[in-house]
Amino acid sequence: DSGRMSLAKSSNIVPINHLSQIARTASVVGVVIKKLPAKQFMDQKTREPCFVCNFLLRDLHDTISVSAWGTKVHQLSAVRAGDLVLLSDCHVKKKSPSSLISTSPLELTIDATSGLINIEDPLLHPPIDVSQPLNPEHTTLSSIGMSLENSEINILCIIGRKYPEKIVRSQINDSVSSKQDIVCFDSEGKNTIITFWGEDCLVAQDIEVHSDICFFENIRVKSYRGELQLSFTKSTILYKNPNIPASRNLYTWFKSQKLHVTDIGHQSNSMMNIDEIRRYKSIESIHDCYIPAGTGIYAFTYCSLASMGLQDSIYHGICGC
Repeated sequence: DSGRMSLAKSSNIVPINHLSQIARTASVVGVVIKKLPAKQFMDQKTREPCFVCNFLLRDLHDTISVSAWGTKVHQLSAVRAGDLVLLSDCHVKKKSPSSLISTSPLELTIDATSGLINIEDPLLHPPIDVSQPLNPEHTTLSSIGMSLENSEINILCIIGRKYPEKIVRSQINDSVSSKQDIVCFDSEGKNTIITFWGEDCLVAQDIEVHSDICFFENIRVKSYRGELQLSFTKSTILYKNPNIPASRNLYTWFKSQKLHVTDIGHQSNSMMNIDEIRRYKSIESIHDCYIPAGTGIYAFTYCSLASMGLQDSIYHGICGC
């Protein structure tokens, strides 16, 4: 088929870390790990509308920013994050400041002269595992200081609470965008807020509170009202439940934490871990969250007590101490 023929003809397929500007063009195979929406702009010379789409490609050892132009943007609409693709006759150049953050100092451009093939047959090319971060090193929340403001870091955390998504208006250009904040904490019990914007709010909604261990790669440190927070940007990659020792240690720590729970309706106090809370009076659903004691966060929860025949009753919990 065309995919097999293209792979056979692309004798200059090289790993990302072997790319060179000297070659000018090259062919690579990798997995699309992030893809941004296509953008339209006006060509300054022809005064005609043009389109560009940027995505991040990863192979076994590196990542590289790729920009698609012209007709390739339409072809790229069928490609999704997680797809294995062959890019042939790409133009290789030095990475520009506007490129997506990657491990490679170069970037690729594909246009009408380049090839783009979605590889669906594992016989054509072995699958590339992109479920784990390339570099598992990360920064602890307690070590995030003003010196890191406006820089990108890696963090490993578990989510304690998700605030509702809301619409905010920019004070700069009066545009509106969706925004969602989540509270994360690490094994030291430190916590901070991560903000998601626009379409990235879908990423936040897909994270399970008190369940998923999250490794955020290239998350930006920002200052908001004098406090440092984190912002999920176009270059941020989320790895959920990575198979690394620190991830397993964080989950073990979290499961062992005792939480201060007050049942207002039944006038009782107790210290429980998360599994005990989930079994407490057979709680049917948890609509908010529980935060480890000592983190300084207080949260209200509302849960139904189905097993006691109190379907209309509301359980009020306060966590934190």
